[in-house]
Amino acid sequence: MTTEWIDIDEDALRRVMAQSKARTTDEAVDLALRFYIDRQERAARIKGLGEQ
Repeated sequence: MTTEWIDIDEDALRRVMAQSKARTTDEAVDLALRFYIDRQERAARIKGLGEQ
């Protein structure tokens, strides 16, 4: 794991923490990144199914 200094939209962070029940900022950012990756990978798989 790496440490990065980034600007994060405070409202978006607050919403992620509230909806995910994340206890820390790190946990919320990690969850949000993993969620984004999962959605992109699913979309790619679905697109691939339509191209068969």
